[in-house]
Amino acid sequence: MSTHVLADADRVCDDVVIMTAGRAVVAEPAADLRRNYASPAYEVTWSGTDLGPTLRGLDFVAAAEGDGPIHRLLLAGGDADLPRLLRALAEVPGSLERLERKTPTLEDIFAEAHRGTLEQLFLGRYGFGVAAAGHVASAMLFLLVQNFLLLVVMLLITGQRVYFDAGPVLAATVTLLLQGCGIGLITGGLALVVKQVQRAQETLFLGLILLVAIPIAEAPALVVAPLSLAADILRRTMVDGAPFGALAGDLALSAVLAIGYLVLGWSAFRLCERVVKARGSLALY
Repeated sequence: MSTHVLADADRVCDDVVIMTAGRAVVAEPAADLRRNYASPAYEVTWSGTDLGPTLRGLDFVAAAEGDGPIHRLLLAGGDADLPRLLRALAEVPGSLERLERKTPTLEDIFAEAHRGTLEQLFLGRYGFGVAAAGHVASAMLFLLVQNFLLLVVMLLITGQRVYFDAGPVLAATVTLLLQGCGIGLITGGLALVVKQVQRAQETLFLGLILLVAIPIAEAPALVVAPLSLAADILRRTMVDGAPFGALAGDLALSAVLAIGYLVLGWSAFRLCERVVKARGSLALY
């Protein structure tokens, strides 16, 4: 069977092939995948003192994170380190209410095979920065080509023609995407430190859509808001036919904003990264 519903494959398949970019990156019996590929996690439910500092201080704990009484961790030696963990917990004030071994699902294995963990990216040959920059650049190029082809198809179907200055359109599109990358880095970094940020993503997306939709002329204060000015330049170029000369100042400001949001986003992400590294939980992302 061929499926993107990995829960179904996890339930019925004995042998699994994981494809990415048209290649088979993993082809093994499902049982071997669960045992060898992704690391099992252990979930500890604890009542008493804060267990986080203790877990992060144990040399055999490869990664640990926790929210309240529940802590999730990876053991460097897997199940072989469980006796050491239990002995260490016995010396901490409080009580162990539950210890559960979380066997990796095919979803976990696919994520690690397809994208890797943050720890793998940071320790890889090129490091996280080059990997992230390459991913963003390829995604931007794909988006530009995709939208250009869609525009060509729509013009061919409708028999219409469109006239605009390609220079301002391309420049505004690039600055808009770079500002979006900066905001993405900020929210991504915050999500590493505070997982609840992920729950607010839909609200964030709605806010960004509003910033894109509201013309600057109706809300001048939004000129420095992310995406707003670049979207307004695109609107004036493609709808109103504004020439390059009339947009030069706004294009320069949009470029400054793009660099500013990108630097701010990268700095925020690196700060959050240092916090997560100190916790020892990069392997959990």
